[in-house]
Amino acid sequence: MRILNSRSTRALTAAIAVGLIATGCASERKEGDKGGAKDTFVFGAPGDPASLDPALASDGETFRVTRQAFEALLEHEPGGSKLVGGLAEKWSSNPEGTVWTFNLRKGVKFHDGEAFDAKAVCANYDYWFNWKGTYQSSAVSYYWQTIMGGFKANADKETPKANYKSCTVKDDATAVIEVFEPSANLPGGFSLNALAIHSPKALQEYGKQQISEAGDAITYPKYSQEAGTVAGTGPYKITKWNKGNKEVSLERFDDYWGEKAKVKNLVFRTIDTEEGRRQALQAGDIDGYDLVAPADIKTLEG
Repeated sequence: MRILNSRSTRALTAAIAVGLIATGCASERKEGDKGGAKDTFVFGAPGDPASLDPALASDGETFRVTRQAFEALLEHEPGGSKLVGGLAEKWSSNPEGTVWTFNLRKGVKFHDGEAFDAKAVCANYDYWFNWKGTYQSSAVSYYWQTIMGGFKANADKETPKANYKSCTVKDDATAVIEVFEPSANLPGGFSLNALAIHSPKALQEYGKQQISEAGDAITYPKYSQEAGTVAGTGPYKITKWNKGNKEVSLERFDDYWGEKAKVKNLVFRTIDTEEGRRQALQAGDIDGYDLVAPADIKTLEG
C-alpha cells in the first residue's frame, strides 16, 4: 500500500511495510470517522521522539518523525543506497574531495514561507559549526561531529578537530561547502537527516534558546519540544506534539516543491509494547506499525 509520494515514503514505508498487512481492514472499520481513512494515517511507534530538531538527535524515533518534515541536500533512492538529489539537484567535488558544489532546486519554500536558497544552506552549516556549550556534547551533536568533526571553538580537548572549513554562496542556487581534509563520510553525510536544512528564520529563534546538561540528563531547548518554531521543506509540517497523549501530528505541506503527499495528516502515536501495537491495529485505532512479531503475521494477514 502506497499512501504518500516517493520522497515522503522513504523513511515511513520501510518502517511500516510489515504492519500494513492489516491496514485495509483497519481503514475500512474507520471509514466515516472524523478525518476518515482518506485523510489521516496513524502509525504506532514503539517510543517517543527526543526532539523535533533532527540536528539534536541520534535516535530512530526522532528521525521517524523528522524525515517527513525536513530534507537534506542529498537523499538515497527509495529502497536502495544510491545517492540522489535532495534539495540539491546536482552536486560535484574537486578531485581531492575537499570542495563540494551543490546546484540547488529552485522554487522551494520552507514551512514558514521563507525561500530556500544557498544562503539558507550556509546559514545552517555555519550555525552548527558555531555551536557552544552543551550543544558540543556528543550526545547532542553526534552526527555533526561524526561527519564534520568539531566546532569553531571546541570547549573540550576530547572533541574532534573541526573538518568543516566554510560554506560559500556562489549565487542563489549554488552553495559551496569546503572541508579541510577529504573524508569517507562524504558525500554520504550530506544526506543525513541530522544535517537537513532549516529555515534561516527558524534558526534565529533556535539561537535564542539554550540546551543544558546535568549528569546524563539533557534538557532540550523549548523550540525542539513543541511544534510551532521548527520549519523544514519536507512534504509534511509538524503541527502538534501532545506529550500527554504521546502523539506527534503532521499536516501535508501544500506548497511542497515535489509531488504532494497523498494523505493529508500523519499521526505518530507511541504504544510501547508490541502486543499493544498489534491490538491497536486489530481494533482499527492505528493503521500500521513495525517490528511485528513473526508469530503475529498470519493473524494480521487474516
